[in-house]
This record gives sequence, structure tokens and C-alpha cells, in this order.
Amino acid sequence: MLLMVATLAVQCAAPGQHISQSIDKQASPLLGQQKETYSSKVYLVEKGRGIELCDLYYRNLSLFNPVDIACQRRFDPEFSMFTKPTWEKWDLNEHRSVAIKIKKLLHYTDQSCSVPDLDDPKIMEMDLSRDSPYFLQDSAMLSRIDIDNDGKMETVVLYSEGRCMDMHVFSKPLVVLNDARTLVDVEQTSLLAQNPSSGTALYSRMASHDYNLYDVFFYKGRVLFDRWSGDGYFCNDYLSVFEISNHTTREICSYKVSLSCK
Repeated sequence: MLLMVATLAVQCAAPGQHISQSIDKQASPLLGQQKETYSSKVYLVEKGRGIELCDLYYRNLSLFNPVDIACQRRFDPEFSMFTKPTWEKWDLNEHRSVAIKIKKLLHYTDQSCSVPDLDDPKIMEMDLSRDSPYFLQDSAMLSRIDIDNDGKMETVVLYSEGRCMDMHVFSKPLVVLNDARTLVDVEQTSLLAQNPSSGTALYSRMASHDYNLYDVFFYKGRVLFDRWSGDGYFCNDYLSVFEISNHTTREICSYKVSLSCK
């Protein structure tokens, strides 16, 4: 992964750097007002053209610089049909036992496996995000969401590994906990792990979770989630929108994002 980043660095700007990019002025799609939008050269529809959800999502997308929405998606007030969950801070130290299980699942695809450093009793006494190399600069948010659209609320954790766009490696996966919040619900989490990979098995998808940034939003009574795949150079990134229904995850929309390619 580091070799790939080094290669891209020759062609693209530094991670997180704002790039001077021409923008268009066009009529706002809903209210007819003049707004500055990023051209189709920045956001290219790869899948979903003609689908109302994807078209509206794209129009909202074009109002934002990719640098400003990669880590956390935003919706312009004009697009009120899109809303977001209410997240609360989930303290890793207060929930360190489950946080360790999440870390094991992300990196070893088994929340119960034996990892000497993570099983060391000393880790139960330290400040995880400050003192543990496994959790350095990690943070998490929690919300109750019907993430799979089956009418039942789940406990969903939006886990941030490292500081987004500000560290050599970072990610922002979604994880579902069991009702008691003591274990990861692997079956439900597997439906959310849509990382690009060379295989369909959970192991393959979890192994490629670096540089994948997830978020959740609501649209007309439906719960959807999206994934931004990019390493901070904003050169040929991808943004995809997914929906879970009948225990199956379907990609609905996909966009290619190219802001700083030369």
C-alpha cells in the first residue's frame, strides 16, 4: 500500500491539499438559484444515472469540494430529502473490551482470536487512543439505526482509525454490535463491509479496509450508506452508495472523483 501511495504522489498533490479547480455556475436543480458547482470533470457518474436517488445525490455532491466531504459527507439544506443520523461519541476507554474486539475483526477478521499485544492485561489500564499503537488517534461514534431496512433498530458504530486524511493510514468502517453491545454482530457487519477487494469473503474485504471512509444517510424513509475510497490524493477516488434489503447489499450509485490528477 505504501508503494502505491509513493507512486501516486509523483502524479498528484499532497494528501488533503486544496486544489485550485475551475467551477461552473448553473441553476440550482430545485430552486432555480445560481450556485457554484464542481464540474463533471471532478464528479463523474459511473452507475445510477437516471435513478432519482443517484441524480439528486450527484447534484448535491457537485456543490462541494471533494476535500471537504471525503471524511464526512454533507448535504446542502436545499436537498432536504437527505438527512443523517444523530451520532453520539463512543468512548473507547469506557468500552475497551468491545473496542479490542472491533480492532481484532478489522485486522484479523476474528474478534475472538488471540493477539498477544491486544490481550496483554496492561492494555486494560492505558489510554487507548493516546498510549496504544493499535489505537493511536482512533475514535468512534454510535447511533441506533435500522441499517438493514428490516424494521428493527441496530447499534451501529462508525469507527475512525487514525485521523482522516492526516495520517499515513486511515479508515472509517461501520460496525454493528449485538443487542447487549458486548460483541460485534459479524453477520450484520459483513453486509456493511463493501471494501474493494480481490475476493468476496469477509477476510478479503476486511483486509482491504484502509482508505475506505463510510457514512450513513436517510432518503425517503430508506436507510443507505456510502463509501469513499481514496488515499488522500483525490486522484481517481470512488464514491458508492449502497442499500441493504432482504439481507443483501446492493450498490445503487457510483461516482468517480478526480480533483487533483495531473
